[in-house]
Amino acid sequence: MSCVRERLRIRGLSHAASEIIMRSWRQSTQRCYNSAYRRWRRFCCTWKSDPLCSDVSIVLNFLAEEFHAGAAYSTLNSLRSSLSPFLLPCDGHPVGSHPLVTRFMRGVFNSRPPRPRYNSTWDVAVVLNYLRTLSPNDKISLEQLSHKLVMLIALVSSQRAHTIAYIVPHDSSVSSSSVTFSVNHITKTSRPGKLATAIQLSAYPEDDRICVLKTLREYLRRTASFRSGNRYLILSVNRPHRNVSPQTISRWLKGVLQSAGIDTATYKGHSTRAASTSAALRGGTDIDTILSTAGWSSARTFARFYQKPIELKKKPLDISSLEWMKIKHATTGAALYVAANTFCRRITLFGFYPRYVDPTNRTLRYHYYDDTPKNYSTSPHSFNKEFDVWQSLQDDGYLQVINDCAGRWDKHDYRSQLDT
Repeated sequence: MSCVRERLRIRGLSHAASEIIMRSWRQSTQRCYNSAYRRWRRFCCTWKSDPLCSDVSIVLNFLAEEFHAGAAYSTLNSLRSSLSPFLLPCDGHPVGSHPLVTRFMRGVFNSRPPRPRYNSTWDVAVVLNYLRTLSPNDKISLEQLSHKLVMLIALVSSQRAHTIAYIVPHDSSVSSSSVTFSVNHITKTSRPGKLATAIQLSAYPEDDRICVLKTLREYLRRTASFRSGNRYLILSVNRPHRNVSPQTISRWLKGVLQSAGIDTATYKGHSTRAASTSAALRGGTDIDTILSTAGWSSARTFARFYQKPIELKKKPLDISSLEWMKIKHATTGAALYVAANTFCRRITLFGFYPRYVDPTNRTLRYHYYDDTPKNYSTSPHSFNKEFDVWQSLQDDGYLQVINDCAGRWDKHDYRSQLDT
């Protein structure tokens, strides 16, 4: 960005004014611009042209060369944006928004349409099942506890690794059932009038093994002895236990995904945002709550970039191996599932649950049998065994079960209800 400083100096700006203007570009943006400018300079050296020349034809030749070298639409768009600060306006337009450049980018879009990184997302239930194995919290290693906490915060808050890395423990509001952190560090979505990002972590009494609040309390207890002098919440596992970078947070998230069996060649740490928000929407959370929690101002952003279906298993399901195939009186729903599995790529079961109340004794709003009374103890159907199958298939990614239970249920929960 040194040439930008030089242009500001030529315009008569003081050093102080120039430095403030330079701060309008964040460090990550400046790194991107510097990389683009180096590529631009190499091109200009080859063509023996002035790198500071604002000739739009040279800019178009540069973008065309990058296009034929295999650059994607997003890469060319970044290069176009990066040249505007370096070059003077051309024909009354900034170089990046010159009509010919804009028309060129439309041609790139039509020739090489951009593709989203993810067409689907992983099942949050699979990762939560893995996190349940990392318990009790006071018995696992500090490394496991750190990774577990970071993943739970990412899933609960739907925030980026950059935001999680800058959580300050002292900037918080604590109650018996929740803690709210105020992140005042400049993040990707920060702008004038919107700086602080609120992250609320609530207790999850339905399952202490994946309760983010209990995990946080244990983490603070374990790190209390070496927290002095460190500003942020998440600390490195190894000595001298300093604050970790957003890149480290992303690496930890990716490590948890890999341990849970998620394909990390496809899904990176940032995929937690799509997975958690998509799961929230499927679970009935209203869109305004999702947008507020994740820090999006428009539903279009969520729908375009983050709302994804769960990735299905590529391995065919062997129906004959299911336990309820050995039961004489399978329910009609089970029979329909066999037929649906033959023809359907994605299957969702609504209301399948072997009881009218959930494990917290809350009456379910909708159910497989609607409002028809059913005596489970004398029924010829084996509801609990079938539901074991539904849970297993959901955990393996073959289907999705949607009901009105409060939180995640365990096998002993509904079995104890059936016994009463």
